[in-house]
Amino acid sequence: MTYPDARIISGDPAAVGLRLFQSDDGRVASGFARHAPSEVWIELPVDEVLLCLEGHVTITPDEGEPVDVRPGELVWLPAGTNATWRFHETTVDVFNVVKRAQA
Repeated sequence: MTYPDARIISGDPAAVGLRLFQSDDGRVASGFARHAPSEVWIELPVDEVLLCLEGHVTITPDEGEPVDVRPGELVWLPAGTNATWRFHETTVDVFNVVKRAQA
C-alpha cells in the first residue's frame, strides 16, 4: 500500500510489499510489507489492520498516545488517522486495508 501524503522525517523509508489479494473494486487489499529503519508521517486514507511478524514499530497518532507494535501484536487504525511511524529496525508485517464506501 502506498500513501501519497506520506512525509519522510528520517532515514530511508524503503518499503517492499507483496499484495496477495485485492478485491475487484479495489476497496480491500491484503499482503506483506517490509520496512527499513526510518520515521515517516502518514495520513491513512483506509482502515488498516496490521500484524507485526518481525521488528518493532512505534505508531504515534497526532491525537493520541504512542503504540509500540512488536512481533505477534495486532493493531487497528481507522481511516483518517494521522500518525508518525517509527520503524526502529527492519520490520515485516501482514496488512489488511479497507477503503470505506462513499456515502
